[in-house]
Amino acid sequence: MLLLVVGLLLYLWTARETANDRLHLEEATDALGEQVTAAMARIRSQVDTWRTDPNLRAAFHKAGNPEVLHKEEKALLRTLPGALSIHLFAPEQTSSVEGIPFMSYAGLDLARKAAQDRAATLIEVHKVGQPDIQRQ
Repeated sequence: MLLLVVGLLLYLWTARETANDRLHLEEATDALGEQVTAAMARIRSQVDTWRTDPNLRAAFHKAGNPEVLHKEEKALLRTLPGALSIHLFAPEQTSSVEGIPFMSYAGLDLARKAAQDRAATLIEVHKVGQPDIQRQ
């Protein structure tokens, strides 16, 4: 009888611990989701401020000069802490993947849509450091 009681208590304790673990996992997942949402909102806000940046507009008027765009990429990178890289390119470069060697086909599709709609698109995430990702 004692063995049965000990077994039942052990089962109840394990079930309670599992429920506590599940609750902690749900809380951690919710907190992480909120952090990601907040970070995406900050990024979207920063990108929105770039629309009216006179230096950025001037760089695109000189889009034939890659050094001008590269200089602006470095300046923008300083305004977005945590960003690994920022690449600027003229809309006409989206006609082929060869025009933008660092871009995946999915990224190229988003760039084409943004150029066509003249509006921001969804944020895209890639695995960093993968052999199929080229960096410049």
